[in-house]
Amino acid sequence: QAIEEEDAPRAQALLRASLVVEGGLAIVILGLVAWLGTLSPPMSM
Repeated sequence: QAIEEEDAPRAQALLRASLVVEGGLAIVILGLVAWLGTLSPPMSM
């Protein structure tokens, strides 16, 4: 919507916020996968 209204500063701010959120989620997911990789598998019969 900001792009359609040619509001460049607002569009840049929204894109920057989006990148921060996506980057943070990527780090959280990578950390979770790394942590799960350190767990031993469950003992099965």
